[in-house]
Amino acid sequence: MFKALSKVPPHIKIKITKSILFALVVVGIILFLTPLLYGKTGYLIVKLTSSSGDAQSLYITLEEIQVHPNFTGSNWETILDKPVAYDLITLNTNQTTIMTKKMIVGNYTKIRMWISNANITKDNRTHTITVPSSRLVVDLPFEIKPNQNTTLLITIPADKITVQAEDEFLLVPSAITISTQ
Repeated sequence: MFKALSKVPPHIKIKITKSILFALVVVGIILFLTPLLYGKTGYLIVKLTSSSGDAQSLYITLEEIQVHPNFTGSNWETILDKPVAYDLITLNTNQTTIMTKKMIVGNYTKIRMWISNANITKDNRTHTITVPSSRLVVDLPFEIKPNQNTTLLITIPADKITVQAEDEFLLVPSAITISTQ
């Protein structure tokens, strides 16, 4: 390749050299500005726990979790898109991490969870839990800080699941507590 360049006239070599230098400067500027343009990042960790009350089991499947950023023109951001299922009673007061995700630094205002296949066992009888519209939306302001972990702890206490009638159980947003750690 260098032998081929030896036959190139000097004014062309100068143009090639300038083009290469220009390209290197552009790449350098892009690499420098990318964190400034797209924001710094931190990590969001979501954990799940419960308290048993008098329930023998509390099975729940989270289909999807989204958070809503408080940025201008922002949309809901999916943070969990693969179903996860747990018997929350086996967790009791222990916490299990259900996801960790790199997020853009900033303030977030809400969390939205799609829940399916929820049921509770009390007095050796299993009951289906109804979740209105199969999702829960909870107002929850939290902040993702640069190079730091923000943990959301979702607590679904078995004793807070509302009994509508003898065999009708209802999970509403007020039953769930979500705290930041």
